[in-house]
Amino acid sequence: MNRIKKERLNRGMSQQELAEVVGVSQAAEAGWEVGRCNPRPKHLLKLSKLFGITVDELLRELQEGAENAR
Repeated sequence: MNRIKKERLNRGMSQQELAEVVGVSQAAEAGWEVGRCNPRPKHLLKLSKLFGITVDELLRELQEGAENAR
């Protein structure tokens, strides 16, 4: 499972709720979860603070997920 989705679900948030907190559309957030696109740097910072993990952890797992999807 994608790290963003896992962290979102652990907090009981919907895609729409997370999107609002981060400042993106629900469609953009959904794209992150399925690996269609990655968050921009400013959104990675917000996600890392919200989830209490480093940007490096998020990037590493997003990259690994993209490689596994190929």
